[in-house]
Parts: sequence; structure tokens; C-alpha cells
Amino acid sequence: MATPDFTNSQRSIADRNAERAAEEGGQFTTGDWEAVDYWYNQHLSKRNPAAQIANPSALALITFAITTGLLQGATTEWVPASVTHIASTTMFCVGGIVQLLAGMYEFERNNMFAATALTSYGGFWMSYGIYMILVNGDVIPASGPEGFAMAFTLAGLFNFGYMVCSIGLNVALILLFLFLALFNFLAAAGQFVPNCLKASTMTVLHQTCVSCIHD
Repeated sequence: MATPDFTNSQRSIADRNAERAAEEGGQFTTGDWEAVDYWYNQHLSKRNPAAQIANPSALALITFAITTGLLQGATTEWVPASVTHIASTTMFCVGGIVQLLAGMYEFERNNMFAATALTSYGGFWMSYGIYMILVNGDVIPASGPEGFAMAFTLAGLFNFGYMVCSIGLNVALILLFLFLALFNFLAAAGQFVPNCLKASTMTVLHQTCVSCIHD
């Protein structure tokens, strides 16, 4: 895949598309390039597999924002503790299954970076939701703060890695993964320092705003 050219963003779309068509040995015609890949900030040929399927990233990022916001509202006691019951099912269905499906569609669109990120997020939220359902049903004992701290720390490291990989692609993506990493690290520290858990809620608000901008 060719590296996106950000050096001259004022060039017309037709000029950029014509150059890409020439690189691929194709013939450029008006209206031949319409789809846009916002992860890589480039226009796509209709011959490209990614142009044949709607971009699922908007759905995935919005569901992530809803899930994290609901969870943080419950864990920081901004809302009644009973909200954790709906939060657990939301994590499994909205944050988990929906993002997992979005990641599968990104594989179909041949966008490996988005597919890896969204699929891993879906798996994380599904496992977290199942854990809370089992704990609330007294099926398994609750994990101690050390377990949560390790899980959030590992998630933060993955998000930091995604942020590094997104450098040069899209500014909104860089900010999105940065806030996600901060959220995970603060949530990990919040298992021992309550103020850090409350601070992580602010990063969720920033992440929600960036998700809307990216979409």
C-alpha cells in the first residue's frame, strides 16, 4: 500500500486520484474514485476491496465511547452502583460483539491496522463483560485490584503501541490512542489510588470527542 502524501494537501482530488491510478496501472476516469479511508487519509479506487464495504470504524469507536463512559460512571460512583448490571451487558454486547464484528469487516476491507485494533478491543470488552456477569451472579469470586491493574496496564501498553503505529497516518487517530492509553494507565493506578480512577473519567470524555471528530 502506498504511503499517503500529506506534503501538498491543496492538490485536487482528481490530481491525487490520477497519480494513484497511474501507479496501479489503471485508467483514471471521473467518478472512478469515491470511497475514502479515514484511517490512512486516502481516496480509494472502486477496484479496491475497501471501497466495496462501508467503513465500520465509526460504529466501533462510538460503541467504545458509550461502553467506557457507562463503565466509568458506575465505577466512580457518579451514578448508582446498580448501573454496573447494565454496564456488564453493555460491555459484552455493545463494546464487545459490535466491535468484534467491526474488526471482522475491517479484515474484509484489507485494513489490518484497524482490524487488529477493533478486534482486540472487542475481545477485551467481551471478556470484561463476561467476568462482571459471572461475578455479579456469584458464579466466580471477584478478582483483586492487582488483577484489574494488570489487565488495564497491558491494555494501556497495547494502546500506546497503536498510537506509535498511527504516527504519520491521522492526527485524530494519534490523539484517540493517546487518550485510550492514558485511560488504561489511570484506571490501573485507580485500583490503588481512587483519585486516579476519577481522573481516568476525564480521558474518557476526551476520547469520546476525538472519536466523533475521527468519525
